[in-house]
Amino acid sequence: MFSYKNIQLDEIITESINGSSKMQRVLYQKYAGAMLQVCLRYTNNNKTDAEDILQEGFIKVFKNLQNFRNDGSFEGWIRTIITRTALGYIKQEKRRTVSVCTENLQSVKEENLSVLDKLAEKDIIKMVTVLPKGYRKIFIMYVIEGYNHREIAAILNCTEGTSKSQLFRSKTKLQELLKKRA
Repeated sequence: MFSYKNIQLDEIITESINGSSKMQRVLYQKYAGAMLQVCLRYTNNNKTDAEDILQEGFIKVFKNLQNFRNDGSFEGWIRTIITRTALGYIKQEKRRTVSVCTENLQSVKEENLSVLDKLAEKDIIKMVTVLPKGYRKIFIMYVIEGYNHREIAAILNCTEGTSKSQLFRSKTKLQELLKKRA
């Protein structure tokens, strides 16, 4: 079995751009697992749809690999492409809904737990999934995936103000749901 552990990322990228199927496979193996988790969040844990998005996303990654400029992390660049692919998929398939994987709720930043920290994960998931679609998307992207408002605005083609207000409204809605439970 081939191991990519001793190969530098720059070399993997360069060889992949030059058409090395071996290095493209290495690149895919290195990032596919993490990116599949991103896809699962956007497909309501539908593995078949998530795998379709993953494949379509990696096709875009390989087509645009020469455009990576080392401005940020390579994984972040791939994640942006995968996220945009997933959002496009959701737009095409209106019957799809955004959801949250139970495992990913553990990655919520400490400062964002103030409203949610007293609930069981299944309760949180249920509350997030009943949020309106726009609120849910931005809540997941900001709280779970760690995007900032500028990145969300660029990905969703909206203003930073829209992102901030949707996040505020999603948190307000979650608080209302919490009060109803009390």
